[in-house]
Amino acid sequence: MSALDDKPFPRTPLIAAILLVVASLVVVGGSRAGLLGSPANRASAETAVTATATADLRFEDQVDGGVIVTAVGGRTQVIPPATGGFVRGVVRGMVRDRKSRGIGQEPVFRLTEWSDGRLTLEDTATRRSFNLNAFGPDNRQAFETMLQDARGTT
Repeated sequence: MSALDDKPFPRTPLIAAILLVVASLVVVGGSRAGLLGSPANRASAETAVTATATADLRFEDQVDGGVIVTAVGGRTQVIPPATGGFVRGVVRGMVRDRKSRGIGQEPVFRLTEWSDGRLTLEDTATRRSFNLNAFGPDNRQAFETMLQDARGTT
């Protein structure tokens, strides 16, 4: 037997650790349930954010590795092979999600620029959406150019 076996675990640190875990769970749970709002959530709730530009798009892989981007009721652009890696990655992830749900290629992807400066890409079939600003200005620019091309404002 060692000297540590004779001493009980101190109660104060144990109780403090349990209270910390419980408090964390309450805060996270309340936040997720919408009971507790963050300053960012309150600010966005106070300011009405509206779409300033949208384009409904379809993406089609080509045999040579290129991707055809077709704006519904608008223009078509081609992403040449071995370029547009970020665009390809985002779209392929969303297409993979569609396939896993048994959804075909008919529903469009909606590219939206918002009055607060955000740019999002939403799969209208699954309602999955990406805030493209989160991936940096260069990656955002790839989609912003796509939005301008779709609207004919290049």
